[in-house]
Amino acid sequence: MFCQTCGAKLPDGAAFCPVCGSAAGKPPKPAKPPKKNTGLLITLIVLVAAILVASVALVFVLLSRDGGSRAEETEGFTESEDVLEQYVGAALAMDAKSVVECLPEAVVRARADEKNISVRSAREEMAAELQGVLDGLRDEYASYDSGMLENVSVEIRDQDKWTSKEIRDFNESFRDTNDIAIGLNDAMTVEVKISGRYDGDTFNFRVNGITLVRTGGFWSVLEENCQALIAALHTEIN
Repeated sequence: MFCQTCGAKLPDGAAFCPVCGSAAGKPPKPAKPPKKNTGLLITLIVLVAAILVASVALVFVLLSRDGGSRAEETEGFTESEDVLEQYVGAALAMDAKSVVECLPEAVVRARADEKNISVRSAREEMAAELQGVLDGLRDEYASYDSGMLENVSVEIRDQDKWTSKEIRDFNESFRDTNDIAIGLNDAMTVEVKISGRYDGDTFNFRVNGITLVRTGGFWSVLEENCQALIAALHTEIN
């Protein structure tokens, strides 16, 4: 007979192993593994999950309030000719959404603050209002079909640059009126030559009084006057 603990040979009738002292025929009980602190682990997991959920919710709220993302703010026209071309083309095509994209961001934010809505909602609301005006013009000029326009081009023929005092006065007036800064750092009122083709025939005419402004490095149209553009084109083609 051998000891089940150390393997030493046991004398006949021995109750204990003379080598390791273990009881004959009874192997030692295995040590119990230490208890895991599962309660603390579960608490940590729940806490981390709650923080993640709260962070995602906060980001969603901020993005919704700011109209989708800050990228919308930084996207713009770095050249005055580019915003002018989109504005004129969109106005003649009676595309209100594209016209509103040409307006200063601060103008849209002022509407958002006034109505206590997101910037995106303010932009959509302004586009809807303008589209109603354009639809009215479509009825007024029933013979005008914007789908017949082709190759519209815009060229600045004359410009009246604002003085530093005019820019400063406008910034102060805008802030006092809207309780938000527009940050105007350059501006000019221009006369443009607009040319293209309508129903196969060429046209060209001039429009004065379009004001272009630069804020934060991007150009925009200070305020839309689609009615004047469409009326001038309608006169030219009839």
